[in-house]
Amino acid sequence: MPIYTYSIDGPKDRTDNFDGAGRVQTHSYTLVTDDPTMDEFLASAKFSDVKGIVKGTAHPSCSYAYCKGVSCDEETKSKIPNKLFKIKVNYATNPDTGGGGGGSFAPVSGPAANQVAQQQQGIPPTERIDNPLLRPWDFSSDCSTYEVATYCDRNGLVYCNTLGDMLLPPKKIKAPVVKYTLGKNFILPMENLYRAVGAVNTSAVTLPGSTITWGVETLKFDHLQISRIFENAISYYRHNFNILSGPYWTWDFSEYLGWIYEVPNVGKRAKVGTGPSAKVIPITDDSGCLVSDYRFLDADGYEIDFPDGSLLHWLRFHPENLFNMAGMFS
Repeated sequence: MPIYTYSIDGPKDRTDNFDGAGRVQTHSYTLVTDDPTMDEFLASAKFSDVKGIVKGTAHPSCSYAYCKGVSCDEETKSKIPNKLFKIKVNYATNPDTGGGGGGSFAPVSGPAANQVAQQQQGIPPTERIDNPLLRPWDFSSDCSTYEVATYCDRNGLVYCNTLGDMLLPPKKIKAPVVKYTLGKNFILPMENLYRAVGAVNTSAVTLPGSTITWGVETLKFDHLQISRIFENAISYYRHNFNILSGPYWTWDFSEYLGWIYEVPNVGKRAKVGTGPSAKVIPITDDSGCLVSDYRFLDADGYEIDFPDGSLLHWLRFHPENLFNMAGMFS
């Protein structure tokens, strides 16, 4: 029966380094055995099995430091029955720094490095999952601004000249928009979702990782990237989704419209007369000449003189295609 002897009373060497960004600790062990089949891989696996130290294991005294890796070196000059392995355990208090997704907490390399590194960020190391197909949704968001046309200021003053002609082109302001980046791993590529790119949500939806419930037609499926990855002996497809909130609001920013487009009712023709004698004719100025600029119209098509924002008749359009976004994240 092979004999395995570890460092007495735990690691023989301990180090702790603190650079202001976090703590890094190292514990060094030795393993001496007469097992002729033992190599560096089996020694590392045996150590983790016996000592119960694997990636994500908490430091014995620093509860917020976690094991980020175990390394094992075979002492080539050692011989049976005293075959010697030097094992080093690295702990860190900032496992998300420097990449290392997939539960490994160590920098990764290769074409899929960024795809793996961004997974499971912010999840306690003890809760991270090695099987990429069982990991939850990954989430990040950022907020920026998007230029939109406006037709009146915050006080309701319509952008028009002293004669009531609207000023063109419309004035632009920057409205807030939120971009969500969501990631999930699947066994097969969900290429059927490509047809939904560019469409907006048909029902209220709360995205995985978010606390906001977005109303109908407020979120657009803006981008989808699918990458094939092999990790932890599993081949899978990484799906990265970009979801974009709409920039549109009512004229006074009292109601959020998302991707519903609202513009004032304007034209160069207007209704005159009432009842059966009402008709639509070109709008002319006081000298009888056709107007060159658009005029504001009420809901019935009659011209409005010197309106303010609250009196304008606003038209709403729904230019975006619809799809069941909530079903995609269920």
